[in-house]
Amino acid sequence: CTLFVFADAAGPENLMSTIDSALNQTHKIDELIIIANRKTPDATRVLAKRLLQNHRSVRYTVCEYQDFENGLDLATGDFVSVTKAGDRLAPHAAASLAVGLAKNDADIAYGDEVIMGAPGGRIHKTVLRSAFCLDHFLNHPVMGRLTAVRRNLLPKTSRFSQCISNEAVNEHLVLQALHRTKTIVHIPQILLERPKPDGPLD
Repeated sequence: CTLFVFADAAGPENLMSTIDSALNQTHKIDELIIIANRKTPDATRVLAKRLLQNHRSVRYTVCEYQDFENGLDLATGDFVSVTKAGDRLAPHAAASLAVGLAKNDADIAYGDEVIMGAPGGRIHKTVLRSAFCLDHFLNHPVMGRLTAVRRNLLPKTSRFSQCISNEAVNEHLVLQALHRTKTIVHIPQILLERPKPDGPLD
């Protein structure tokens, strides 16, 4: 699996928290690709480059959301997934996704998540997602970040010109793979912790 970590405007401590959680999985993630953009602070870029030097599984590139196809071209994993600096993967997240995908011969897998009120603080909200329903998906983002999508189902000429956020990239990946997908599986486990957004909850 290839996990994309969008640095966006996050500070280095948030990026480090996410990478630590990804590197300490009970099931190894093959490839972590950190993506910086024009909002990314210099200190976060420096950390990303240091992680690239210190960990064989970590890669680093710079591109905007609208140009994500350039980042996607770097992926080598059978599945791709998206998260954001500041998120933390549960220690079993990669293992649960791998088992769910293999057991069901699935093309897309996603799980549940919790939204934290503050780093190390109380849970603000638990997001228990439903089994996949196309009508629901087209009207509401039923899948969160850390949705695993089989890479060879994505068009060779994927374009993300309308995407302005990591959520939009995540949804676009799913939409592009959907018409060729045979099985979508929901993992009924908390796989991700993410911080409470400043605006309305997504």
